[in-house]
Order: sequence, then structure tokens, then C-alpha cells
Amino acid sequence: MIASIRTQYNQAFTEEKYQAYIAALKDLYPNSLDFRVAETPIFIDKAFTGKILAACESIVDVIVQPDFIERTNRAIPA
Repeated sequence: MIASIRTQYNQAFTEEKYQAYIAALKDLYPNSLDFRVAETPIFIDKAFTGKILAACESIVDVIVQPDFIERTNRAIPA
């Protein structure tokens, strides 16, 4: 987390801005917000962003394998 950016964001935060943001999301994606949207985003640097993206790509590489469903069939009990 980049603390200086988070501090700046928190200082500028208002409930009115947050509600406007939520309204804009609901306009763009009606009936899609079945969860609470965080008031404070996570500010991370490029190095950590790269690590997260690499991890996501590794996960995708596994789940797109043709035998993924077969290999994970018993992972969650019926």
C-alpha cells in the first residue's frame, strides 16, 4: 500500500462522493452490486501490481487446462 496516496485520498473522502460513486456504478452495471464496495481503494505500486498479475496469470494457466474439471471434481464435496 502506498501510504501517502491513501492519506491524500482519505483526506478528500466524503460520504457524498462515495454515494455518487456507488450511484455511477449502479448506473453502469444495474443489479450487479451484490456486495459492499470499499470506501478506500488499495493503492499499490507497480512492482506489487506485477506480482498480482503474474499470480493471476498462473491461476488462469491452471484453470484453462482441458483436464481441470476432472482433476478438481472431488475438491468440493457434493
